[in-house]
Amino acid sequence: MSRTDNNVKYPDMVRQAQLGNQESMERLTVLAQGRVFAYIYRLTLDDELTRDLSQETLLEMVRSLKRLERPEAFWRWLFRMALGKVQHHFREQRYKRAVQMSMLEKERLLQRALRCEGDGLKSLISKELSDAIFEAMGKLKLRHRNVLVLRCFEQMPYSEIAALMDCSEMATQVLFYRAKRSLKRQLSRRGFGKGLLLVALGFFGRATAPAEASSVPVSVTAASTEVGLAAAIIGAAGTKLGVAVSTAVIAAALTVGGVTALNNDNTGTAGGTGLGEAGFEYPSRMLDAYDPDGDGWEGIEANETSSVPIVAEKWLVGPPPSKQSSVILPTDHWVELKFRGKIVDGPGDDILLVEWGANGERACVFITDGAGNEHLLGVAMAGTSGQQTPTVIGIDISGISLPFVPCAVRIVGMDERGGTPGFDLHSVRARTYIGRKDF
Repeated sequence: MSRTDNNVKYPDMVRQAQLGNQESMERLTVLAQGRVFAYIYRLTLDDELTRDLSQETLLEMVRSLKRLERPEAFWRWLFRMALGKVQHHFREQRYKRAVQMSMLEKERLLQRALRCEGDGLKSLISKELSDAIFEAMGKLKLRHRNVLVLRCFEQMPYSEIAALMDCSEMATQVLFYRAKRSLKRQLSRRGFGKGLLLVALGFFGRATAPAEASSVPVSVTAASTEVGLAAAIIGAAGTKLGVAVSTAVIAAALTVGGVTALNNDNTGTAGGTGLGEAGFEYPSRMLDAYDPDGDGWEGIEANETSSVPIVAEKWLVGPPPSKQSSVILPTDHWVELKFRGKIVDGPGDDILLVEWGANGERACVFITDGAGNEHLLGVAMAGTSGQQTPTVIGIDISGISLPFVPCAVRIVGMDERGGTPGFDLHSVRARTYIGRKDF
């Protein structure tokens, strides 16, 4: 993390402490204490528990600092350690979702925030609103509070948060989007408009800031709470907003290229896949797969009545295991599949998806470079006959200007219609050009 406190160069201090410099270790511990305490307190909203977990975290920091391979990743490493302590405590207590604050604690934090911020905040924050803010934050899931704290108060980029939480950057942005939405909903239930989001976050950040940072204003800007278009669409999937956004996306996508349900088994011209030839091919490997439920992947044969556990990569990389196999992509689940060569435009459709079961299932389709850059192509929709038949969905990428070399496709489940439920992805093919540099 690039952030420094009072111009302190943490990587240098960490290196000195790792070499056995006791003065550097003591100073590092003192400087880390406040931020660790604030981080844990914002997750637990329990002063006594925070003191215990902070002490445990700092002791473990001292014991294991020598094992930190990258001193510049000190804060990410330390916060991950602290998060582990909090998660372990909540698992033991069977207490994962909501936390509560005493009235005395709420009053103490309210007075602290108002005393530090002065008349500007006093004109906006009432006792009723401050209680609503603390209660709303307490009602959030731990992972939602965590991503809000790291992004808004620790000012971590999404890439750092993703590394800390062991997930992809896209998953982190989706989680942040949903955390914001959940906080807005909690405030709304207490009678406060959704426009108070930034005020609520800023107030909470000031009230729970480390003591040594009390003179430094805590402000949360609109820019720091933004996520990419793709994350917003995925995050809104399954909601009224998601339906509205996806409808708009379909209209926009049809103006550049197009997404067309062919409703037959015409999978396009195979073409050649030798060196220097363009032709359709199946993915060569899976780059990413997101299972938000953590339940593992399931697949189904069209003539079966129930799903079975599968390894998604084995079913989607290369030719499918059978003519009727499919991988289930429920809401928010996605796979990112890479091809050997560059995906290119040619006559007709350039990407072909096959979905099993014509029940109107939908999925967002992105073209990517496999390294974080992406372009939303549109929303793929299966047929609506209700029959166990394939829908071949063709996507034409003509007219699309990309600032990257496309070589992968990401498919994101958007709703849960049908009997399985989810977008039942049978296979993906793309028109690719394979040159010598691809080998």
